[in-house]
Amino acid sequence: MLEHDTLMAYLGQWASEKPNEIWLRDLKSEGSEDYTWSESRRQIHAVASALEARYARDTKILLLSHNRAHWFFADLSIMASGNVSVGLFTTLNADVAQYIAEFSEAKVIFVGEADNWPKVRDVLHADVDVISLPGVDVPEASLTWDQLVAEGDGQSPSFAPKHDDMIALIFTSGTTGRPKGVIQTHDSNIVPIRRGSEFLGIEAEPIYFSYLPLSHLAEDKLLNSPRCAEAHL
Repeated sequence: MLEHDTLMAYLGQWASEKPNEIWLRDLKSEGSEDYTWSESRRQIHAVASALEARYARDTKILLLSHNRAHWFFADLSIMASGNVSVGLFTTLNADVAQYIAEFSEAKVIFVGEADNWPKVRDVLHADVDVISLPGVDVPEASLTWDQLVAEGDGQSPSFAPKHDDMIALIFTSGTTGRPKGVIQTHDSNIVPIRRGSEFLGIEAEPIYFSYLPLSHLAEDKLLNSPRCAEAHL
């Protein structure tokens, strides 16, 4: 496998080499919704292009949802557009959610399935744009994922990512006080996974089952791993 210095480059490699193979599988009671590498890249590039047109670079964008494929799509779209994702736990209370939103100066939030959305919604500033993920009814949303896909369909973002770009702020649980925002870069995601995989002898193209919240550092880093050619949710 080629070694790249950004997650977007790995997405491009897998989408080119394995366009029709499954990357993400959303498990449901009646089966699953499967997403190939090429379809995933199409949606990610389209939304990234739409975000690029709408928001200034380095905009902090909140992400609130239970584990699902479109959590990854949103996360990668944010970084592909030169912006910064800020994951929120779906168990956060209003006080902590407000602190993170205000500390990060977030301007946008993607919302999926989240029991605490009413609490989070009530503490967001009125100027925060709400974008709903597919299959979720969010009355407060001014945009939907599908609308952004339509806006940017067939396009690729112009932003050229670099290995040391800040791509995410991951907040700690706050058990010893206010949560601390930890800066994540492409390097901080790729290098530990690459070294850990070599040390543990993990074969390329493993299958992962996602169960930790995706706003958790370990889960987000694992499923965005450059070795993850097929991840099952």
